[in-house]
Amino acid sequence: MRTQHTQREVELRDEVSAAVDRMGQALEAVEHPPAGRSQRELQRAFDKARDEHKGLDRQLAVEEARSNLPVPPAEGLRFRDGVRVTGEPLTYEPEAPWGFFSDMFAATKGSPEARDRLDNHRHEMSVEGRRAPVGPGVEARAAITQTMGEGGELIAPIYLQDKWVGLPRPTRPIANTFRQEKWLHTNSINLPKIKSGTTVAVQTDGGTVSSTAITTELITGQAQTIAGSQDVSQQLVDLSGPGVDQVLFDDLTRAIDTQVDVKCIEGTATNAKGLTQVSGINTVTFTETTPKVTKFYSKTALAGLEVSKGVFLPPTVIAMHPSRWAWLLAASDTAERPLVVPHGAPGFNATALQDKVAAQNLVGSFQGLPVIIDPNIPTTKGAGTNQDEVYVYDGNQIYMWESTPVLRIFEQVLSAKLEVRIQAYVYMILIAGRLPKSISVMQGTGLAAVSL
Repeated sequence: MRTQHTQREVELRDEVSAAVDRMGQALEAVEHPPAGRSQRELQRAFDKARDEHKGLDRQLAVEEARSNLPVPPAEGLRFRDGVRVTGEPLTYEPEAPWGFFSDMFAATKGSPEARDRLDNHRHEMSVEGRRAPVGPGVEARAAITQTMGEGGELIAPIYLQDKWVGLPRPTRPIANTFRQEKWLHTNSINLPKIKSGTTVAVQTDGGTVSSTAITTELITGQAQTIAGSQDVSQQLVDLSGPGVDQVLFDDLTRAIDTQVDVKCIEGTATNAKGLTQVSGINTVTFTETTPKVTKFYSKTALAGLEVSKGVFLPPTVIAMHPSRWAWLLAASDTAERPLVVPHGAPGFNATALQDKVAAQNLVGSFQGLPVIIDPNIPTTKGAGTNQDEVYVYDGNQIYMWESTPVLRIFEQVLSAKLEVRIQAYVYMILIAGRLPKSISVMQGTGLAAVSL
């Protein structure tokens, strides 16, 4: 039995202990709120402390598992007296002579070698704290992966995510700003909502106390399945090595991310509408033939005001198309000084700050709010089909549940052509209409196609 701990283990144990203390302090504040602190703020602080503790605890578990592994005699670091410290390669490395999908297929045919490799891979991923596959001959463990049904379902090896350079696709910037909830394995979720509330009034001596019955309604979110498939020849599965695994896993999962984001913006399905399709949201019109940043600034302020007036909470984010952000970056005042300057750089009356150079996601701040750019925002709106939109909203009021992406392989449906079908899918439930007034959409001729 190992009696000594690595330096990293000692450090992690100290960090876990400190995280427990912080979590205890945050819980004490929630239970006994100090003056001037809102319950919501204190709950967020506790959630953050709890998540931090969980993350450190997982890191410590992984480090302890690594330290307990036997060290095989192989090439590695050499120390005095001929001692070597090494590590074995993963079962499914890019250079391996076998492939992940081909092994899964072979395992369904009873291949003991394929089953052994899948078992080894599950063990490797558990040691590394990664997700292991669920498939033939592989036992599912709740702490590592999640079974979504039946068939050859799995989470692919790590190298599939790290190595392949695939087709450029937008990610999911707007979806990532929503409140992410744990997947509940259901096809719909109902949230009760107070439609009209109670009343209060001054009560005079002997007078009747104000009393009005509240009315309620249900806000429903319907599960959607985002899926894609690819038919592949058996020869390609058998003979290509890991190449086909890399291509399909990378492209299918990134395509799913793009489509999830599109549905979060413009989904039109009943009980699954995107933020622009929800009934009752705020609409701000920016009408200008020759758009000016000053007018854009005031309209953005109006969009934020509409959120604050509607739900008595501030917006948390501004989302725009990359071309709209580029238009702001290119703008200058009458003395040709840029209106958007890099964060920390000297500027004169700067309109916005640029935190980083990015093609999507967080790029800076505008009117004190973080700005994200999202290529999935439509640019064909308006009568001229040449306008984009800007969204100012409170992401905490938009709820999203999402399952773990799943891969499956089928050989029976295409066996006549000696082909197999590989599928990927994810479930999502979106409730953007919880508080419609927490969303403002800016549109109009002032957002026509940018010319730099």
